[in-house]
Formats: sequence, C-alpha cells, structure tokens
Amino acid sequence: MSTTNDLRGRAARLRGQLPSPPEGGHPPEDTGQRLATCPRGKDEELRISWCEYEGNPYLNLRIWKCDRFQRGWWPDRRGIAIRVRELPDLAEALAAALDLAAEPRAPRPPGPGSGPRRDRPASPALPPPARAGGGEFSEFSES
Repeated sequence: MSTTNDLRGRAARLRGQLPSPPEGGHPPEDTGQRLATCPRGKDEELRISWCEYEGNPYLNLRIWKCDRFQRGWWPDRRGIAIRVRELPDLAEALAAALDLAAEPRAPRPPGPGSGPRRDRPASPALPPPARAGGGEFSEFSES
C-alpha cells in the first residue's frame, strides 16, 4: 500500500519522464465573421458566426469556454451549424419566440405545480428485490 508521499514522489518521477507540452498551446481562433457574442456566466459565452466549410456557408452557434487559467477561449462540443436552406425557418421561429417573450406573463402561484413541467408521468416505484431465501429481510435476524 502506498503512502501519500510515495504517490507524490512517483507522480513527480512520471512528470519528469513525460514529453514537454507542444509549443503554441494557444486557443484556436474563431473562424468566420462573428455576428454576436452572448455572455453565459463568467467563463462561458455563446458565439454566433457566419462561417464556411469547403465552400459551403453556414451559421455557427457554439459555446466557447474560458480556460481555467483565463488565457483564452476554447470552443466547446456544444453547438450547431445551421445550413443556409434552414435560415428562413430559423428566422420565423426566432420571430415567434420574440413575440412570445414580449407577451406579459402572469406570475405562477407557488405550489406543487410550480416546478419543471413533465411531459410524461413519473415511473412507478419498483418493488423491492426478492431475497434468495424467499423470506422477509430483517437486519436484526440472524441468517
């Protein structure tokens, strides 16, 4: 069994054997023409850019995160590319969303229905598993 100091020593030896990190570990540049940046907390933002891939233009919506050392922004896996042929439908949906957001909303009364809406009923509770011996379980009985 290793002690804490032993593990730290082994970790230090392994670090010394590893190759140096590649030079230029700089964050990638945001390609394309940035149309908007929407902050989403202190270390995350939504970037909306007009981009091109192999001659095909598209609208890119992607989350970018600031690295833990605050040295730069990196693209996250969360994002979507909107094809040009999808833009009219997206524009209509955004217009409808803006209309809905502008409508006055009545405050919801607090209570059991004030949480997130569920489209499906909750799954029923499963019965307790049967014991191999078939009898009832008791933590106080001797088996």
